[in-house]
Amino acid sequence: MNYLTPEEIAAKLRVDISTVRRWIRLGQLPALRVGRQYRVEEPAYEAFLKSREVPRQEPHPKANDLVFAH
Repeated sequence: MNYLTPEEIAAKLRVDISTVRRWIRLGQLPALRVGRQYRVEEPAYEAFLKSREVPRQEPHPKANDLVFAH
């Protein structure tokens, strides 16, 4: 099993390390404590990303594509 450090996650997501630590502290990002450091299993990291995914939205129709019923 592959583990990521909070620093590695912060670098991958381009967020501050304190943000990753907050996610861990709040239980949003499951982590293991090894001594005084945290490790995140790669599948837990992938699940975390999937849970924060924003659904794709369809583009709004253009004004001249609208059909009005008379």
